[in-house]
Amino acid sequence: MKKVFYDIENFEEEEEEEEEENNSSNRKKNKYQHKTGALLFLIDAREKMFKLQLTENKCAMLCCLESIRNTIRKKIFNEEKCYCGVMLLGTSQNNNPLNLDNIFIIQDFKLLGAKHILKIDEIIEDVKNFSYENKFGFESFSLGDAFWLSMHIFREKSQQLNKSILFLTNDDDGVTDQNNDYNRAMTSAKDMKKNHIFLDVIQLGESFDTDKFYSKLLKASQDNVNYVHSKPVSSLKEIENRMNKINFKHVTLVKLPFVIGEDFQIGISIHFLAKKVKLPFKVKLSKSTNERVYTKMQMFETETGTVVNDDDILKSQIVGQKEITFNLPELKMISESGKIELRLLGFKPASVITLENFIKPCAFIYPDDYTYKGSSVFFAAFLNRCIAKQVVPICTLCLRKTSACRFVALIGQNECSDSIVGRDLRQGFVVFFLPFAEEVRPYEDVSTKRAEPEQVEIAKKFIKKLKFKYNVECFQNPRLKAHWSAIEALALDLPEPEETNDSTYPNYELMSARAGDLAKRFTEAVYPNDYDPEIYGAPKKSKSSAGKSSKPGPAIDIKNVEELIKAGEASFSFIK
Repeated sequence: MKKVFYDIENFEEEEEEEEEENNSSNRKKNKYQHKTGALLFLIDAREKMFKLQLTENKCAMLCCLESIRNTIRKKIFNEEKCYCGVMLLGTSQNNNPLNLDNIFIIQDFKLLGAKHILKIDEIIEDVKNFSYENKFGFESFSLGDAFWLSMHIFREKSQQLNKSILFLTNDDDGVTDQNNDYNRAMTSAKDMKKNHIFLDVIQLGESFDTDKFYSKLLKASQDNVNYVHSKPVSSLKEIENRMNKINFKHVTLVKLPFVIGEDFQIGISIHFLAKKVKLPFKVKLSKSTNERVYTKMQMFETETGTVVNDDDILKSQIVGQKEITFNLPELKMISESGKIELRLLGFKPASVITLENFIKPCAFIYPDDYTYKGSSVFFAAFLNRCIAKQVVPICTLCLRKTSACRFVALIGQNECSDSIVGRDLRQGFVVFFLPFAEEVRPYEDVSTKRAEPEQVEIAKKFIKKLKFKYNVECFQNPRLKAHWSAIEALALDLPEPEETNDSTYPNYELMSARAGDLAKRFTEAVYPNDYDPEIYGAPKKSKSSAGKSSKPGPAIDIKNVEELIKAGEASFSFIK
């Protein structure tokens, strides 16, 4: 069979769609691949949780359920795939696979969906209508049994998961039996550390004393012996902030080897601090069964109608007036930029990294002892010396085989605390992407008239009045928010979508109230009555010659021109 040639550029979009559909089935398992998120919520559902009133005049149990509901909604919107389960501890009814006493699983450990939200809404209504006690009851529970059941649920899943357990309680004692239950809980915490399961406790109530029991429990479950527990929370907003920061901090995007030399490397995990969120892509469904339809592209030869195999397809590219052909294996080899790794090249002074070099959002790396033991020891020493010497390591970073290799600078960051989370900013390296030479463009230095000292002072006061502390959660994409609210209304069978407000639109009333008369004073100082933009402003750009309108030329006789061309008497300038 003869070879079939196709142009390379015409196949780029088709290959991307086909690769996106078959990516999950063809992905090879390795120790550096991205792990799916898995989160278990454990709620202390004893009578104390209903008596404790938080700042919103709501009981602690109701605040926990509402915060879990809002967290699940955000995870559905932000994560493509995530497992989640919710269980109540301290109920008189039992519902769990191991048939343990006083543990009721209200939501099975499955992929997130609308059923999770509907089930939690049902429990919230029971709490509001005071029918919870008749339905579930109150009893004491064993914390060791709850942790054992959680680890059993994680073991039931065969795929690799980024496992986390979040326990919400207002009881600082933690255990009912100081000997048996205490030992079982501490043993389970050590087992979680061996099985790479992250455990955290959200302490409810200002009088919660973490040092009684939970500080020892959390230190036994953490890799860092210097772990500092977080402060208790007393409001719904604080609970949601704790949940968001815990989920954000412990979701690893990818794990890579950090190659220091030819025969020495350590394991690291990389986290992207900002990621572009896109609208979900369309999925083709069957009209009769409403099930997903998968497409497969098959090529046929136009002359004979026979099936064209992949081995018979050659793709071409014209380079230097020559047609160069490639088969599919050769194209895959061309797209592979190198090994998936972070490789050290050298060091530069920290002063050479400026904001002018910013091209894309930064990433963050932590040491990973699970792939290479002792990585955290070298990582800590390497970080301390880089900060002390005020240097930044220059490296090459390749995240995937088909992604382009980039030059990056590792900016050291020390550990600092936060009022809600004890270690909001952990120590590590910020991955700063460096531009290539073609990405650095020169700019013209336009000379303008400098502002007067009086104008500068008024501008400083004006900016100070309108200045506020930036928080990324205060600004949401209105298009994404409206899109997801419509989908949520269909999934939860709501009468109408939730009303969305455009948070990017300026609040002119608040700005006017805060600025006062400074806006008028600033306008009078910068734009006086005799203001002339031709004098004070920047020089106008000269119009390009292509934009000038040319005068219409004389009428041209087409037949006469054709005769001159055939006779060879017409010059190039005449034809033009």
